[in-house]
Amino acid sequence: MRGWRHALLMFVCGGFSALAFAPFHAWPLLVIGLSTLFLSLYVCQNKWQALRRGWSWGFGFFIVGMYWICVSMLTDVERFAWMIPFCLLGLNGGLALFFGLAAMIFSALKRPHSLHYNLLIFTLCIFAAEMARSLVFTGLPWNLMGYSWGAHDVSVQIVSVTGIYILTLFTIFMASAPALLLSHVPMRVLPSIVAALLLAGALIFGVQRLETAEHSESDVRLRLVQASIPQHLKWNQSFRPQELQVHKALSLAEGYEDIDVFIWPETAYPYSISKAEQSIAGVDGLLNDSQMLITGAVTVEQGYQPPKLYNSLVVAKGADAAIREIYDKQHLVPFGEFVPLRNVLPVTKITSGSVDFSSGNEQSLVDSAGLPAFVPLICYEAIFPAYSNTQNQAKWLLNISNDGWFGLTSGPYQHLQAARFRAIEQGAPMIRSANNGISAVFDGYGRMIASLGLNEEAILDVNLPNSLTKKTIYSSIAW
Repeated sequence: MRGWRHALLMFVCGGFSALAFAPFHAWPLLVIGLSTLFLSLYVCQNKWQALRRGWSWGFGFFIVGMYWICVSMLTDVERFAWMIPFCLLGLNGGLALFFGLAAMIFSALKRPHSLHYNLLIFTLCIFAAEMARSLVFTGLPWNLMGYSWGAHDVSVQIVSVTGIYILTLFTIFMASAPALLLSHVPMRVLPSIVAALLLAGALIFGVQRLETAEHSESDVRLRLVQASIPQHLKWNQSFRPQELQVHKALSLAEGYEDIDVFIWPETAYPYSISKAEQSIAGVDGLLNDSQMLITGAVTVEQGYQPPKLYNSLVVAKGADAAIREIYDKQHLVPFGEFVPLRNVLPVTKITSGSVDFSSGNEQSLVDSAGLPAFVPLICYEAIFPAYSNTQNQAKWLLNISNDGWFGLTSGPYQHLQAARFRAIEQGAPMIRSANNGISAVFDGYGRMIASLGLNEEAILDVNLPNSLTKKTIYSSIAW
């Protein structure tokens, strides 16, 4: 194939490769996709041709894997629908450049008639692209290729040793190695044998790890509240009293007397909270003297013009809902919570209001109010492994989110999968409370203890699982 036909082939192969992730878990398609990309780049004639092929593959990969971002523009059609083409083509096309540049570098470094060497160089170049997109322009490590291992509890245990990044490196090699089986070079089966051994080793490790798995629960009783507030009503001022009432009513459902901690999702509290406030207003009758409420809320810091806004997690305790601690989100979503180059770009942020959110400090551990210490992760902070690592000081991880922006798409399932990987890496339970789902509880092995379905209005009562007594290898060495 030549020209646009080959570009279309690469686009299709990249798109099929993205089906390796949640909720489809069709990981063999990643093997076909990466092997085809390797063979295509191996026979390409120059670096510019390689750039086009790599970019086309990446464009298909991101279009299929991250199309759901555009759905967020439909929550306010009049203001943001015009941005959909720019999001669909611009964002995904920009991300595809990482693979295009990796393909160009591979083209410059490859050697004729040296397929084993070229396979290693290809692996390193694609891995460099995955790492670059995880770091550049605030980073977006969404659907890293290592997440294709998430189809089963056994296969995913290896991430407790490697972490998601090294697992991604191994995945690229293992998925590309079968390409050599189509060649006539000596020892063409060797890379596939190595890949098969790596896979077998990972699966054996997973089986043994789960066979000796421990499971215990603390006495801390949690209630996750999933109110499933439609996104178009989320910041409607006239709906705010009703939104608060829905959360309170679910919290006070049968069995509330036995609950120690009520957990509400990201921005579930519908009013802003001043940093100077001593308690959360409007939750009278919810808590007794020993109970706690953890909720997402917008907090305001006065003394600035305009005042600073934060996407926060607030811990309150007692009948007066006295605020014990506030965590401010550190890693903000570009265009969602702030506008990069605001003085240049003629756009506003997608979330309510005209003032950009400010990022919080480097606090990464909440250890107050008598709770076991935990790592707070707001929204997509859960996709960044560094935010979950506190050198094993934390006993659990808490991810509050609002995926209501993305409707009935693959986005919420992919977000849930990323949170699950953080639990396995750290050997600590992950508690996830999301406005419309998917709320879930994972133990330190990434096994789902309980969950609520997407768009289900319900509560989830569970005892907080204990963290693993033995540290994971990854958490011991992760920086």
